[in-house]
Amino acid sequence: MIRRSPQALAATAACLALCACGASSVPTAGGSSGSPSAGAGTSTASTGTIVGTSHFCRKASSFMGKIPPTPTGHVSLTQARANMTTVLRTTVRGFAGLREQAPHSLHRPLTKIIAAYRADERSVRRAGSVSQLSAAMVKHNVAAAHDFERVLKYIAATCR
Repeated sequence: MIRRSPQALAATAACLALCACGASSVPTAGGSSGSPSAGAGTSTASTGTIVGTSHFCRKASSFMGKIPPTPTGHVSLTQARANMTTVLRTTVRGFAGLREQAPHSLHRPLTKIIAAYRADERSVRRAGSVSQLSAAMVKHNVAAAHDFERVLKYIAATCR
């Protein structure tokens, strides 16, 4: 098994949530894109489980594709705040909707991820510079790295 550092997991999570890398496919735990999540899960325990997994996978792909892309080039603090506020609100709504479709085992990790992005929203409002904003977001993403890992592993294993 490959060991990933919290920073690497946070970077993967940031890609997942901030760069709209799920626009046409769901990223795998290793960071590469898998096939589009057409909806069929791997579980065959019951029809309800398959349907639930299908809804979860479609929801994951759908919301990730709606996250606005991050701007390129130099941006002012005001522009960064506006852009990040939009991205973070979209991300929080997406993860909250995903939690509704998630299996019980992912409810707690998704709740922690949502809390991390809400903390990011507070940091966006308080930051005095773009570098302070970035540092605060990295801190929150590292704190939620284990939770991101659980969700990403589930998506990689289940959403094909």
